[in-house]
Amino acid sequence: MPAILQDSKQIKALNEIEEMLETIKKLNSIIYSQNIPLSISTIPNVGRGVKTVIGEQERTKIISVLLSNKKRLIKEITTTAARFRIKLTEEEEACMKYPPQTIEGSTAADETTINEDSPD
Repeated sequence: MPAILQDSKQIKALNEIEEMLETIKKLNSIIYSQNIPLSISTIPNVGRGVKTVIGEQERTKIISVLLSNKKRLIKEITTTAARFRIKLTEEEEACMKYPPQTIEGSTAADETTINEDSPD
């Protein structure tokens, strides 16, 4: 019986893309959360942690840095997906938009798929 050979490089790329998409989802939750104050918590090895609320100016700078990271991740995802012939779902494509969009009727069963004939 014929079998489909799995390409380890393609599988590794798929896993990397999935990790980057998770990071983008986390970035989206921070970037596009309106009216929710940002804060930084430090937890020392000994003693109590300190929580500092971020002001509006600092928030703008942090959001700018996060948007730059999101842009870099999107570029890396699209490049890797094209190189290894990995097709993203509509939901995954939507989370990479500015701002992210939701797809009606999407289910947890939606997954990233791999196209055959990946490059060596």
